Amino acid sequence: MQGPNKYITIKQACEKQRAIVAISGKFILANIYAVVIDWTAPRKTKGSDHCANLYIVDPSVENEDRVEVLLFGDQAKLPDKITPGDVIRLQQVTVQQYGNKPQMIGKLYRNGAFKLCLWHKAEHYGDVPYLMGQSYSMSEEEKQLLLFMRQFSARRMAGPPTSRPLSTEDTYLRSVCDLKACALSEPPVLVDIICKVLSLDYRDEGRAITLHVWDGTDAVPVPPEISTREPLPPGAQLPLLPISMRRQALPLDCLEAQGGRGPVLTLPSPPFYGSSVPVIVPPEVMPSKEHVGPGSWVKLKMVGPFVVQGQLQLMWSNKSKITPRDPSTLEEKQRRYTEREGRGEVQAHAPKQPELFMSRLVGSDTINSMAVSTIRQVLMACTHHLPGIFRVHARVLRYHPSSANHILLPLQEMPMPPHELSPSMQEAGAMFALKLMLEDATGQMDVVLLGKDAELFFGGTPRTAQEREQVVARLEHLSKAGCRAGEGAAQVGGASGWIDCCVKVGYLRESSPDVWRMPMLRLVQTALM
Repeated sequence: MQGPNKYITIKQACEKQRAIVAISGKFILANIYAVVIDWTAPRKTKGSDHCANLYIVDPSVENEDRVEVLLFGDQAKLPDKITPGDVIRLQQVTVQQYGNKPQMIGKLYRNGAFKLCLWHKAEHYGDVPYLMGQSYSMSEEEKQLLLFMRQFSARRMAGPPTSRPLSTEDTYLRSVCDLKACALSEPPVLVDIICKVLSLDYRDEGRAITLHVWDGTDAVPVPPEISTREPLPPGAQLPLLPISMRRQALPLDCLEAQGGRGPVLTLPSPPFYGSSVPVIVPPEVMPSKEHVGPGSWVKLKMVGPFVVQGQLQLMWSNKSKITPRDPSTLEEKQRRYTEREGRGEVQAHAPKQPELFMSRLVGSDTINSMAVSTIRQVLMACTHHLPGIFRVHARVLRYHPSSANHILLPLQEMPMPPHELSPSMQEAGAMFALKLMLEDATGQMDVVLLGKDAELFFGGTPRTAQEREQVVARLEHLSKAGCRAGEGAAQVGGASGWIDCCVKVGYLRESSPDVWRMPMLRLVQTALM
């Protein structure tokens, strides 16, 4: 296009730059209209300014890879929010080669030649850009070019992903349900993931921030004894973070900053279904709380999946980036989760037939017709001091005590109301007192088995040492099946590893009625098959 400025396509700029570099090794300057398909929030450089990465396309390179644009300048001058599909105008942008790929650089300095404008992708926003330089102007020909780019953006963003050639943006994109395979792969891989932030933990703000992210899918179970090394390929280095390799539970309640420690921010009502995944992020690369907070959608790029004690986590590397995403562009992802809720698919990896569970509910028709809840829902009830009974599909990972000699407790050591004691327990002078660790796709919780509930679970109170050994053998089989559930039933003699159980949330008050103890979670109205 001719006029005060001549605009060329991305392909023309790249071809012109390749021709110049073959002769002189220099870069060129170009004027370009394009569509932004991805971006990263501004981050501090080693110098005094900030840098943001943009990725652009136009019809001339639609069937090729996107082109990276590096923007440098004061943080106030750089874009702080871009919706994929927005239109960009680059004037006097530097086009060069970096790693055998084209790259563009724009420096937003005072009195500099480079100029930048950004328009919303929708036509009803008009011709005035939402980000512009001081000397902004626009010809009638450019208005037609803006309209053309908006139409191109609408076609590209509306089409199904499978209708477009696979790009770098899609190559590494994974969901939470894919992370186990990535974490255990050889050689190790880095992945991209589009996800929702459920919580931010700033208690170690000077050194690391812990995010919990979610995309509505369930992680495949991993045995709790498995931990992997940081799965980073050559060239991807770990940041120097004092990270203790341990499981990270999703915070369900906000905590205020105190004692030199930062706050914990959470969603008031996190989604009931779907696994959350911890991400350890260095504070210097984290966008501001205004751009990324609980409920924000983000794209994590080039992060490394790994396993800590059976929990899938994501590790930051020197290649990683975090970018806010506009929820309006993720309608398909949110629609799939809404459909999952409608189907009542509480656990993606639990058995679909009742006979495949290793336990059954015992009681009235009301109990057997209860809707299934997740462990996250049970823990949320604990957080808000809401007693109740929940039906849960979960796996038993551990039990305590492990010795047959200690699964029964003398009655004098565990005073119980008379209605909690059966004739067999009174005759034996002892009762079951066990703790089981349950896990589903949303988390872990400890439940206790006491008195009549334990008798129902095991089918009676053991009277001899041999009977106690048989009880422990059943628990061992149950926990081994639960730990191996993600490896298929064939690994554990055909057992699914899942139990259908009821968990009762109750509380014991201190002498003051306004003071609550920790909740007691009891396994009730459940019998092993």
